[in-house]
Amino acid sequence: MTLKGLDIQEDCIKAISNESLIFDIKNKEFLEDIENLLLQYFQNFSNDLNGIEFDNFSVEFWFDAGQLIIYPEKDLLDRKPFESEYDLDRLDPYFYLVCEEYRIYFDDLISRKVSDQVSEKEAISKTNDVIDCVSKAIKNINDENNLLKMCKRPLNPIPIF
Repeated sequence: MTLKGLDIQEDCIKAISNESLIFDIKNKEFLEDIENLLLQYFQNFSNDLNGIEFDNFSVEFWFDAGQLIIYPEKDLLDRKPFESEYDLDRLDPYFYLVCEEYRIYFDDLISRKVSDQVSEKEAISKTNDVIDCVSKAIKNINDENNLLKMCKRPLNPIPIF
């Protein structure tokens, strides 16, 4: 496990990982970091999660900052006519993992002044890799620790942003 700076607060769990999938798509340490932090998230916040109404979990990956954020989300049913259909309420507690190698990698792309087309292609590719890894981590820890029982609800599809 390569997690450092583990910080469990009232409304979140945070850590930093030295691992990534940038140069090794099968990096088991990166998967293990996500699994370990997710497991701690669900163990620490299962009572909180079971005490709030939410529709699903969302995953955000800010590739240029290397920030992976997972949080429960509630659909705003009383939307006003001008509001988009995607208006959702982001709830606590949240999961926050900083993946330093991604920030360094994308800073390097910028400093080398690669084309926007190359940068965009890399961003999409690396984001998809991370999201796939999150999906695999959730499946793995659900298989081993039964997240469905911990959450007392089905894990609905996870919107990715």
